[in-house]
Amino acid sequence: YASPLSLNPSLAGIGEYGRVGVNYRNQWPSISNGYQTFSSWMDYNFEGNNNNVGVILSRTQEGFASLNSNFIGFNFANEISINYNLFIRGGIQLSYTNKNISFDNLIFGDQLSEAGIINNISLESLNFQDRIGFLDLGIGILTYSNKFWVGTSIFNILEPNISFSDSDENISKLFTLHGGYSFILTNSDRGMKNTLILPSINYRRMKKFSQLDIGSNVYFNPLTIGFYYRGIPIKKFNEIISHESIIFLSGLQYDNFNVSYSYDHSISKLKNFSGGSHEISLLFRFNFLGKKLPPREVRILSCPVPNF
Repeated sequence: YASPLSLNPSLAGIGEYGRVGVNYRNQWPSISNGYQTFSSWMDYNFEGNNNNVGVILSRTQEGFASLNSNFIGFNFANEISINYNLFIRGGIQLSYTNKNISFDNLIFGDQLSEAGIINNISLESLNFQDRIGFLDLGIGILTYSNKFWVGTSIFNILEPNISFSDSDENISKLFTLHGGYSFILTNSDRGMKNTLILPSINYRRMKKFSQLDIGSNVYFNPLTIGFYYRGIPIKKFNEIISHESIIFLSGLQYDNFNVSYSYDHSISKLKNFSGGSHEISLLFRFNFLGKKLPPREVRILSCPVPNF
């Protein structure tokens, strides 16, 4: 939920007016050449016509072989009212991805002897290109009230070819299902929600691979803490139960600014040498049209999705 445009295109513009977000994730820092992801996104809610737009930019770096992936996605979402207490949003994302790789760091069998590397040049015939690019499409839908939300999205609809060679390797569609509920424990004298519990789930599936996040945020104005489990405890892969991570989250909101930090503690076989994953997220809300209106929760029904 710290990167909503990556989760569901229909989440574009669901905040009040505009939002700008920045995310940094360092995955498996204890493993040489792990994964680092940098992303930034912006969206805006045009309340007058229920149209919402967003854009997301991201770059993922994998140190070994310098595999880099650069992504840009343009989102459009529209919202309709079923009644005063229930809304439905639909969204679409058109994206372009550019990937590049360096083969200079790869070592092949003809470069090795019992003593180690014997030369820097391989005679292997590599029929590969070092850069590829492709278009893709994602769609999503979200239903919400001021108490709950439930949504689903499909990415990789075009199933583009992601191979660096002449062979076809088409990426499979990614299906997600997510939702949650808002429990209000206390309210302040001014009607603001002081203490909330926000349990939520996020299920993802791509071909035979599936993953589930389940847990809850607890919001004490202005502090947020969260605890989540990642894995599918009833499913086995190669006779191993699919426990993956325990996730801890903390965040702080000040006026229109949010900062949050999360740590994924691995409970899989990687736990002794991966170093988990660290993620820092920043969020800023703005209104470039300059309108001075009452808060969104006073004017219209507000979706209780975390971090918004």
